[in-house]
Amino acid sequence: MRSTFYRILSCFILSKSKRWEFIKKHTQKSIRMQLNEQLEQLNHIETKVDLLKEQINTVFHPKDIPAARGLDRTVQLISLEILKDVDRVCRKHNIRYWLDFGTLLGAMRHGGFIPWDDDIDISMTWDDFLRFKEVAASELQESVACFPPGQWGKVAHKDFSPRTDEDWVLPFRGQASSKIFIALDIFPYHHLKEDWNRETAIDYIRNVCKDKTNACNRLESECGYNYTTWEKVHDLFKAGEESIVSSSPTNYMFMSLRWHWQNLPLFPPRVARTCDIFPLQEIDFEGCRFMAPGQPEMWMWCVYGSYWKTKIFPSHLNLSTADLSEIQKLVEHGKRLKCM
Repeated sequence: MRSTFYRILSCFILSKSKRWEFIKKHTQKSIRMQLNEQLEQLNHIETKVDLLKEQINTVFHPKDIPAARGLDRTVQLISLEILKDVDRVCRKHNIRYWLDFGTLLGAMRHGGFIPWDDDIDISMTWDDFLRFKEVAASELQESVACFPPGQWGKVAHKDFSPRTDEDWVLPFRGQASSKIFIALDIFPYHHLKEDWNRETAIDYIRNVCKDKTNACNRLESECGYNYTTWEKVHDLFKAGEESIVSSSPTNYMFMSLRWHWQNLPLFPPRVARTCDIFPLQEIDFEGCRFMAPGQPEMWMWCVYGSYWKTKIFPSHLNLSTADLSEIQKLVEHGKRLKCM
């Protein structure tokens, strides 16, 4: 409003140069005032958010969140049917898998699904994943699960699986789809070469993924937003992944770069200590027993940071910079004191 007012006043100034000086002087002042007001509003909002976080951390625990109900719960139980099928196939053929990410967090913290979660995440070594793909097609013929066409690391429910690549791509485009798909994600892991440490590998993967994302953006504009384009992008960077892969078990494993190149800030490189994953153990999830990492507390810390167990927001103690050996000691003390 102030800017408009001064522009109207400027109409009474006959000299063009003086008129522009008048407009510039007063509109810039008006813009500065508006920016200052907006900054004050933002600071006020941030103060309220900080206060809300403090209150939540004081009185609220994720375990207190009620379980999902209605359609949300239905989706979860359908997802559970897929997991049971995958577990059956893996046990029959001695294929190793483990619950991962939100599914593992839900098993540890809620004994089942996180109330707002709606899918299943599991992981396998690369060799086990290839074996699973070989046997799954025949093993899943008479079950509720299937490998959807065009998909790479997903097992879907037969009644909730889009039949075309286009239907699967719509959600990635942020577009609404008339199809409902319910699926389990499989994240394959490679063993990291012996002469690479965890920190160096994370930096390397992060840089490769940035280049991969840039290449994907270019190819999508030329070839379209689809799985064929993404496969081309992965092929371009396949050698970069293979250069750090060990053909035999080592101290560290990293998630395949197929899953790393999208939304990198929200999905940082995953590099696990092999001893935190193997040997596997069983864990309760929705009243059933499934496979989980041998030291799930350590892996959850690597994935979600210091607040995975008790708080929605981080505490004042920043454990994300601590060495893994220090976290290991903390976990051992937590078990001794019956806190974990």
